[in-house]
Amino acid sequence: MHPGALLVLEFDGQVDDTALYTVAELPTDDAEIISPSSPLGHALMWQPTGRQLSYDASVGRSHTVVVREIRV
Repeated sequence: MHPGALLVLEFDGQVDDTALYTVAELPTDDAEIISPSSPLGHALMWQPTGRQLSYDASVGRSHTVVVREIRV
């Protein structure tokens, strides 16, 4: 996954094929923005599809995310 790519993500075992995300600094109409400096954005950078990743969310809670699809 590279910055600006459109992603289909699975969060904690749940996937919504209609929701697109991107790791970027600037807003876009095509996808929900994830900041590259956030724990989730940092975990996603340069990862291939299919890899399960853990990231720390607020209040010390951990979540898992899987990149299901990368659209360029």
